[in-house]
Amino acid sequence: MKKLRYSINISIAIMLLTIGCKKNILDVAPQDAYSDKTFWSTKKDVIAAINGCYANWESASNILRNDCFTDNEYYNGYSGMYELFASGRVTAAINFSPVFYEYGTIYTCNWFLENVDKVNSSIVDGSLRERVKAEARFIRVYRYFILTQYYRDVPLITATQTAAEARVGKQKSKAAITDFMLNELAAIAPNLPVEYTDFADVGRITRGAALALKARIELFNKKYTDCIATCTQLMTAPFNYSVYTLPNPNANAYEELFRPGNVNAIVNKEDILDIQYKINQNEKNVLSEIGIYPVGNSAVGMTQSLVDEYETINGLTIANDPSYDPSQPYKNRDKRLDASIIRPGLWYNGIYFDPITPSDPSEWPMPVPNSYLFLSNDKAVPSNSPTGYNLKKYLSIIKDYYGTPYGTTAGLSNTGGNVMVIRYAEVLLTYAEAKIEAGQIDASVYDAINQLRSRAGLPNATPSNQTAMRDLVRRERRVELVGEGLRWFDIVRWNIGPTVITPVMACPEGTVDRTNGNITLQVGSNAVVAPRSYTPKYNIFPIPAMELQQNSNILQNIEYR
Repeated sequence: MKKLRYSINISIAIMLLTIGCKKNILDVAPQDAYSDKTFWSTKKDVIAAINGCYANWESASNILRNDCFTDNEYYNGYSGMYELFASGRVTAAINFSPVFYEYGTIYTCNWFLENVDKVNSSIVDGSLRERVKAEARFIRVYRYFILTQYYRDVPLITATQTAAEARVGKQKSKAAITDFMLNELAAIAPNLPVEYTDFADVGRITRGAALALKARIELFNKKYTDCIATCTQLMTAPFNYSVYTLPNPNANAYEELFRPGNVNAIVNKEDILDIQYKINQNEKNVLSEIGIYPVGNSAVGMTQSLVDEYETINGLTIANDPSYDPSQPYKNRDKRLDASIIRPGLWYNGIYFDPITPSDPSEWPMPVPNSYLFLSNDKAVPSNSPTGYNLKKYLSIIKDYYGTPYGTTAGLSNTGGNVMVIRYAEVLLTYAEAKIEAGQIDASVYDAINQLRSRAGLPNATPSNQTAMRDLVRRERRVELVGEGLRWFDIVRWNIGPTVITPVMACPEGTVDRTNGNITLQVGSNAVVAPRSYTPKYNIFPIPAMELQQNSNILQNIEYR
């Protein structure tokens, strides 16, 4: 699918420009261009049109940077949106977050659904027709999931509209839209394949993707019984999803999971749904913002709060493990720490990462042979890490993106590696949380959690009460799914924002021996990088001001009136 998906036929763009316009008196199909009258005539037309629905359904930027609204990440890049929100400075007067208040993809899906039946059944048979309809309906549901998560009540539009109609639409309650989404996903799931085996179809919506999104929506809306049932389907035949592992138990399978060659639902049974990218066409360039200098701008810094959340190899929090040494805080920790975060002293692409040792001006810059990095990346270096910690997911091996099928000589500014949106690990944690909240803590809950803990090199979770298990599954979600765009949603639904959103702290001051990675830290010397402020008001975003200006029937969320 990667070859076709984003090469959207120019005819589609032409037709989209004409949808909703008044009929011309001379209602004649043009002879020198495609139109609705001539386009829907071949199977190729249908595939091109459904591929167009995928064009902007989700983005790597949103997935990888959304944690910047939270206690996981700090944003130091070109977009002021994240810190404006995280520091508590958003008001109704600011045209905030229009990137999430997006109906273009919904419009495209509605257009597709209204027109696909124009193709003769002898050309596109019933099974393919119902499959592509299901794909469009899934994408439409996904966009409504995003809209309701950020804005709560929004217009529910299931047919194409003229500009005049769009300017008078009214909001539907989140509850009503949630019912719509769940009904849609239940209806379309049987029309989707369990899996694809042709690499040309990688990235298309499957039955598992529909059910996994359904489970996510059910969990987020506290429909625990339904959520358990949906997850149970995904955990049994005909599905064969599994946690990604490697034959060598000492290898870090969690780190390998996010390398570009593994983000593919055919070769990786943990990948349920991903965003497809292709170099020079719809390349992914957010990695150039996230990567460390000089291959990136270090715009996203991970927080000390997040680092402290990872357990020790004894399966204890750092506060409860007497063997934890704050002067050597990265030793004997959950494998996911070094797989997710580039931290002081970590061996990374040919260097021991050093964001803290003061540089001698005469030694910088120091390019390392056979590496894409400089030996020093501390405060003397432009675009240094703002917190001393950088996101490592999707960036464990930089050369993966240079002169390979996933990149060019331009490196991280033009990559073709995919990004996962839903994976089986989330399903396991969703199942465990729903069972815990429903008071059904049994062996299946521990099995779901322990599949992930085992991969991380941690001992199995031991039986405990509901409160302790709730704390455990929430901690597991935070460290397992970091940088995957779900943390803010979790904070909101658990209503813990005022407790966890605190000033951003950097790593401790100290030095790194650049010959062996040994670190010497000044315990307690963590600097405050940025203030943070969070009240229940920030459990929802304000509707963008320009939307209110265009439609007087849209009401601003009550928190911002």
